[in-house]
Amino acid sequence: MIVYPISYLLVLDVEYTFVSSLDCSYYFCHPYSSWERGLNEYTNGLIRQYFHKGSDFTKITPQRIQEVEDSLNHRPRKTLDWRTPYEVFYGSEEVA
Repeated sequence: MIVYPISYLLVLDVEYTFVSSLDCSYYFCHPYSSWERGLNEYTNGLIRQYFHKGSDFTKITPQRIQEVEDSLNHRPRKTLDWRTPYEVFYGSEEVA
């Protein structure tokens, strides 16, 4: 029998309640199972190109974070048939 701390169970209940209300398919990955989170791990790797491990985020400006966000959202992805996330979400490559 596995015993979980009550705080862990409360977080799971809140996540389940929230996701259930979205009326969509959902999947929770197992802790420490990076192979179950391929896109997440890939995105973390892209972010690490800009912010190396151990970076002090208190010294990173909101403008710099916005620059990185824009750069990543306008980067073509093989999984999107070489379209950018911006194109897929907004339907065009023009920057608003």
